[in-house]
Amino acid sequence: MIIVGFTGTRSGMSIFQKTNVLLALNNLLQERGEVRAIHGDCLGADEDFDQLCSELSIQREIYPCTIEHMRAHCETKGATCLREPIAPLKRNEQIVKAVDILFATPYTQQEERRSGTWFTVRYARKISKPYEIFLPIQKA
Repeated sequence: MIIVGFTGTRSGMSIFQKTNVLLALNNLLQERGEVRAIHGDCLGADEDFDQLCSELSIQREIYPCTIEHMRAHCETKGATCLREPIAPLKRNEQIVKAVDILFATPYTQQEERRSGTWFTVRYARKISKPYEIFLPIQKA
């Protein structure tokens, strides 16, 4: 089994990102047989990721944040919530520590300083956690 963590933009995934994340999840299912997913339960890309995982019958676990109006409440859609809500950046660190690989779907093509998604990627890099970035559009 492999545990996939996820971080993404509140704007939701682009069609390009959804397609590539779906392909990556399918590849992991074929390679590993079983996949478990962990995400932060925010509106936008987390919700998109949860839907993709649900369609593939991947077990989902949420690590919610303390900002209630940003929550997607994926536990009402079959995800398991085993954590108490915590501050978003701390929650993102916990997700990175708990997974085998991190998938990231940022809003921008270039890394930004004031972005929770890019913060999470930098943290994965800092602790040498494998990660894959799915940019919003394909590079020419």
